[in-house]
Amino acid sequence: LMAAPYLAKHYESADLATYMRVNGIGLFFGLLSAIPIALVQKRLDYRSLAIANSLGAIVQSGLSVVMAIAGAGVYAIIIPTLAGVAVTGLLATRASQFVPAWTLRTEGLMHTLKFGFSAFTSNFANFACNNSVVLILGRQWGVSQLGYYSFSDSKYSKPFDIVAGQIGANLFPILRRIQHDRPRVQKTLFHISRLALMILGPIYLSLVLTAPKLIPMAFGAQWVPAVQVFQFLCLSAVARAVALPANAVLYALGKPLVSAKIALVRLAFYGISVALALYYKWEIGSIAALLATNESIVCLAYLYASLHVSELRLSRYLREMMPAFLLQCATGLILTVVWATCQNLKPFEAMALFGTALLGTGVLYLYACVRILGYNLSDFRGKSLKSLIAGVA
Repeated sequence: LMAAPYLAKHYESADLATYMRVNGIGLFFGLLSAIPIALVQKRLDYRSLAIANSLGAIVQSGLSVVMAIAGAGVYAIIIPTLAGVAVTGLLATRASQFVPAWTLRTEGLMHTLKFGFSAFTSNFANFACNNSVVLILGRQWGVSQLGYYSFSDSKYSKPFDIVAGQIGANLFPILRRIQHDRPRVQKTLFHISRLALMILGPIYLSLVLTAPKLIPMAFGAQWVPAVQVFQFLCLSAVARAVALPANAVLYALGKPLVSAKIALVRLAFYGISVALALYYKWEIGSIAALLATNESIVCLAYLYASLHVSELRLSRYLREMMPAFLLQCATGLILTVVWATCQNLKPFEAMALFGTALLGTGVLYLYACVRILGYNLSDFRGKSLKSLIAGVA
């Protein structure tokens, strides 16, 4: 809130200070709801958490539409977001039955502060990395270049955020319960890594291939300059998918300091990248390629640290993950060949060929995923959808 006027002056937008101050109220709501949401997650009460998140999203979406029709301008984005966060927090507080105490309990305070400081350092460093490009390079790029980068950054992260929100958000309390059982922790690490890679791998490979046609068709020809940035960021998302459970493993096994150190190294990488971009005046495509490389290296560092903490050898991990890796390579090769063939055909013929190949590849891909994850097709016979979901969970 205090920095709002200076940022508004930096971006030469007088209204930006007001927007930032209003949007900053969401931090207050987030702090109030942090403990109740954590308690609900700790109890693995997914039903209450799903209700709170769903109703918050409904309130946010409905209010956005109403305020947009009423001509509220940018406040049609800010105010509904605050309302959605507030509704989610209130419902989570009701479900957790959390009542703040008026006395301070000092038992275990130092351990809590140490854990919290490491988590704060990690989150702050990651926040600085995620916003450094826009905050520092935005003025040099100008409105159009900044718009292309922001567009690519927001669109590429959607599939990962959906999957990570469903898998990663509830992984920490589960791992915390089995932290002393290393074989179960290792099994969970294997399973989540394979699952995330098998879900996100083909999605991002398809987006990399189809981006030159997909983005102009879906969003308009004015976003063609964002295609290259989008493709580089999608490639880095594959490494993020493999390392999806890494941070939860580090926190669950009581090693948040390791996560904080890696986050600081990531911040240093980003600082060097931004400095080079400023000095040589790189375009957004070159910066996106460098940042995607940095992100992939950091994700692999998180993964290696989680393997070390969980007492899992790298050779065993690679051996266990090799079928999933080979499946991604084969899927990528098939899609690349089919997509290259479609370039020489008429639009209708290309769509028909690519759709048929995608359907056939999808069926084979699902069968391979089921086998790699350790299921048999007989396991899915005569079972309801609810029992299947419970079994997979």
